[in-house]
Amino acid sequence: MTDPEPRHRPVSIIGIGCRMPGAVGVRRFWGLLTGDPAEHAEFVFDHDWFGINTDAAAALDPRERSSLTVAVEAIDDAGIGYRARGSPAAVLFGASGSNMIANRVSQALDLRGPSLVLDSAGSSSLAAVDLAVRLLADGTVPWALVGGVDAADVCTVLVLQRTVDARREGNRVYAELLGTAVGSDGRVGPDGATRRRIIRTAWERAGIDPHAAGYFECHGDATSAADAVEIEALAQVLHAGSEPAAKIWIGSVTADLGPLEAAAGVTGLAKAALCIDRGIIVPASVFRQRSAALRLDERGLRVPTEPIGWQEVAARGRVAGVGSVGRGGTAAHAVLRGVAQSTPERAVDPPILIPIGGADPARLRSTAGRWADALLASHPPLPEFASASARLLPEPVRAVVFADKHAEAVARLRALARGHADGNAAVLGPTARRHDGGVLLLFPGGGGGQARMGWVLAARYPTFARAIAEVTEAVVRAGGRRVWTPRHGFVPGAAAMFVFQIALAELVRAWGIRFDAVIGYGRGEFAAAAVSGALALDDAARLMVAWTPSRSAPPRAVLLETTPEEAGRLVEPLRGEVAVAAVHGPDAVVVAGAARRLDAVVRRARRRGMAVRAVPADLGLGDPADPPVFAKPLAGLRPGAPDVPLYSTTRRGAVITDAVLDADYWAENLCGTVHFAAALESAAADGITTVLEIAPQPILAPVVRDYPDFRESTHPMAGTNEAVAFLGGIARLYLEGRDVDWSAHGAFTGTVLERCWRADVSDGHLPAGDRTDRVRVTRERPAAQPPIESHRVATGYDATVATALEWAASVLRTENWVRIAPPVDPPPRPNRALVLGESPLAVALARTLDRSVPTRRVPGAITTALAELREPTAVIVVWSPRNREDAPAAAAARALELLRELRGCPAVAALTVVLRDRTQIAQRGVAGVIRALRSDTTPPTRLIWCAAEDAPAVAAAALNYDATDELSIDGPSVTARRFRPASPTPAQRAIAPEGTYVVTGGLGVLGAVAVRWLLLGGARDVVILTRTPRPLPPLLEGLDDRIVVARCDVTDRADLASALDDIRACGSAIRGLVHAAGVGARGETGSAPGESLDRSFAPTVLAALDLLELTAADSIDFALLFAIAAEGLSGPGAVVRAAIGSALDAVAATRLGAHTTSIAWGSWGSDHPARPLRRAGITPLDPARATAILTRILDYREPTLLALDYTPAADHHAPNRHLHTLFTNPITPQPLS
Repeated sequence: MTDPEPRHRPVSIIGIGCRMPGAVGVRRFWGLLTGDPAEHAEFVFDHDWFGINTDAAAALDPRERSSLTVAVEAIDDAGIGYRARGSPAAVLFGASGSNMIANRVSQALDLRGPSLVLDSAGSSSLAAVDLAVRLLADGTVPWALVGGVDAADVCTVLVLQRTVDARREGNRVYAELLGTAVGSDGRVGPDGATRRRIIRTAWERAGIDPHAAGYFECHGDATSAADAVEIEALAQVLHAGSEPAAKIWIGSVTADLGPLEAAAGVTGLAKAALCIDRGIIVPASVFRQRSAALRLDERGLRVPTEPIGWQEVAARGRVAGVGSVGRGGTAAHAVLRGVAQSTPERAVDPPILIPIGGADPARLRSTAGRWADALLASHPPLPEFASASARLLPEPVRAVVFADKHAEAVARLRALARGHADGNAAVLGPTARRHDGGVLLLFPGGGGGQARMGWVLAARYPTFARAIAEVTEAVVRAGGRRVWTPRHGFVPGAAAMFVFQIALAELVRAWGIRFDAVIGYGRGEFAAAAVSGALALDDAARLMVAWTPSRSAPPRAVLLETTPEEAGRLVEPLRGEVAVAAVHGPDAVVVAGAARRLDAVVRRARRRGMAVRAVPADLGLGDPADPPVFAKPLAGLRPGAPDVPLYSTTRRGAVITDAVLDADYWAENLCGTVHFAAALESAAADGITTVLEIAPQPILAPVVRDYPDFRESTHPMAGTNEAVAFLGGIARLYLEGRDVDWSAHGAFTGTVLERCWRADVSDGHLPAGDRTDRVRVTRERPAAQPPIESHRVATGYDATVATALEWAASVLRTENWVRIAPPVDPPPRPNRALVLGESPLAVALARTLDRSVPTRRVPGAITTALAELREPTAVIVVWSPRNREDAPAAAAARALELLRELRGCPAVAALTVVLRDRTQIAQRGVAGVIRALRSDTTPPTRLIWCAAEDAPAVAAAALNYDATDELSIDGPSVTARRFRPASPTPAQRAIAPEGTYVVTGGLGVLGAVAVRWLLLGGARDVVILTRTPRPLPPLLEGLDDRIVVARCDVTDRADLASALDDIRACGSAIRGLVHAAGVGARGETGSAPGESLDRSFAPTVLAALDLLELTAADSIDFALLFAIAAEGLSGPGAVVRAAIGSALDAVAATRLGAHTTSIAWGSWGSDHPARPLRRAGITPLDPARATAILTRILDYREPTLLALDYTPAADHHAPNRHLHTLFTNPITPQPLS
């Protein structure tokens, strides 16, 4: 079945702009609706961009500022900015107590349609939508800006356009408006009967039964009386007294965000349109329980508490209703429907043209840099990116980049951003020049000798292909041969040139290039007459077919640098065999004729001191001795007045504006001199400043450029590489300030980038220790008033710079092994011992222990052995890796399963694990598992490292030392693991100002801290690698111009390698790495240990190995590997975190060549409850403290560092006692030899 058709021509929502608490822009608004946390949104009004001086901007109503800004963002989102200025578009705003908002927007954007403010309180903006729909329906306006703004600067603006126009222009459509209605009962209080009438009217106009709706967006007054009236009216319309056939979802954006006043209706409409477009009905964020008074269940209405896929909705299709209620009982209702997005007719092949604009050169460079970052980050299809970029509002300073692929585009955009694009033929501009004069199309008379001409343009542009077919058919109807077929191309000749020229002119027209005049050179006037409208296409084709060229080969021609009069006297003796064929200028005359006679003219000219130059052979000049003729009479020719002036080369530059191109004119054209100079001079005198040559190759462009008026503004529109030449012509017109219809550049699929409103001169920072949200220095006039604030410093804890750096040094610790002696009072011996393992050390250890304690050894499965234990038993596990390259995650999972089984056995009184190699990553991961489990008291668990086959030493350590210690046996020495303050070695490593730094997981809390530290420390730019790109966190606000977010799955080595190659391909030198991916991994609840650890190790440990290996050839100054410290801290994920941190320590210790440091970060307040942490003596970290630590981190060369703010606590519970032992060294260390 097909969707029902509306009774009235539908209108589409093609653009959305919004600003509200917690969300700026469509992407963040949708995130807010779907449950993402609200983001801090500082509003800075860019008065310079709007051409408003500082004093006037300060005096503006704040609602006017937000309306101006959001209106531009909505136009950007719609992709129609390229043709907005000067358009008769309507601007309709809902606002209370302000009548200037719409006029302010119309004036700033040069929109010349109706400009109105409607005020009915909450229903104002939806009433404005209804008015816009009516204006669009009767053709009064081409499109409309409809907005609503409240006193708190909440603002939403929609761009509406007739659906048929949106499809023709290739615009993206969020949803269709099928019907709207507005009405009032003239009362102050809510009235159910009026509401029902308005809802029914809207659905009747839409031509759809209300039962087709899957969702209704309600006004949601949050008052019991108003809500009850609204729900009852909706229910009665839906069911009319019958039982509900299916449940229908309802929601209210005002219930979620609070009262939105005049912005309520249009914001609800935007929400519904996004739900339709995304295919998800969003949950109500504040809904807790149903109100019994609303009787939702019995009325078949439900409030979603989780996202609902539209496919789960009983109604057919994506159809929704939106209601709004305002002052005096004025209510409005709108009906929305989803639409299938149109697909482009064919893919766009390279080259790709990317136009760029800016209010000034600095902003243009900033935009180029951000676009390069966007291409690198999200890797969108290049044609879609270029199409979207082209559709923004035009700016006075412009540039163009050509590229065939992403890497080229990124490199050239970066070159433009740095001001290094000079001399690169693929980068044009930047320039602020503007040509206000007219555009002229020039049609040469020669050419047309290539069969393949037009093939590329026909394949690339359907408009060109259709025009070629149409003109070819006209030639055939006139009695000519079929000179073009898509398979074989052109049959070379004059008719082929005629067809090509008219088709190329039509393509120029399709790109929105408004030409003001035409000139035809010789028989080029055939095509010029057709394009100007002076002749119908069929008549022009008749001329072309009737024209019979000379029977001989084209005559020879030369250019004499002399006056036309002198040239005439020179050829007079040879009249009939040599003639003045064309006049190109006051001192440039073309003479043509038989070769022998022309040689005589050349000799005479040189004797008189005249310079002689060759001219192109394909000018299309006739032979005076054998002139062309019309093979057929031209009776019935019907000339008309041209639509644009035709400057005649036949009649000495006369401007043809009447119907005078009759048979006599064309007979004169056939035999007379081509007065090209006179035509150009007339055009220049009439204000023509740009000439476009319409030919398959540049023929006359060099001649035209001899004229000062056209030296820099003559552009061939085709060439050997047709696509490059045509787009080059379009690009140069754009650089001249011409309007271009960028819809011809490809379909629009969505906004590429959020607009960067203010060009930052610099991004400063406060020294470490001063907590700051950001310090942002912007170009601002000194008299700026507080309402247009340009920078702000927010302070937190008041540490001075010195104390912050000292504090950072005090919390950095490194692993230290100190020699210890056996305790004076050794622990009691166990009754029995059980050794698990099959290695030679396990066998020897069992024999050694058996001399002191009855001991049994089990080589493999232990379940049966544990079941047989009847008395307290000390279990010693001699860990045997399955192989040298034992997978770290698998080893940690095996250890966790084994230890859980052992610790679950009541007879296990003490547990010891013996590991062999501290440099092996897998064994270090196992050590992390053991350390995490030691925070529990039962049973006591110890870890012993022993590289040698020293069974007696292991046995002694297992029986005689405190079970809370982690020991290492090296010959006769027994050392215990402790932490000591790290020792700085300053000036070893630094952030390179010219460097690019790669941060994995840079959108997380710790990753964002690292990104901020790098940028404020002077890094040129930072590339964030993330599997799921999302908005930058608030910590990075104001730094986005130097941040690239690139989609990359770091667990996929090939994907990671590709991302790094992309960075290098842009000419960036990778100088440092910060690996923060997976920081804070806790594993997955309910997962098997192996699965959980495998998923957690992949983005952390394994990705770190890949990252270091893939950058081994880069000039890396430092690599920082982040983990969360979990030792001694219980809680969710402690085992996983400890295993990851320990394994990363091994990665760093074995990769010193890359200056690698593993940093275990102390707990963050969000990871653990604050009270237990502080009871243990740990102060949670936050971004400001972490930044202070990073400021000092490069002064340390230890491969492993622990950043933990720990003060010994009086609480001596077991976990706290363990921390006290590790960090305060209660035993007297004996220096190691």
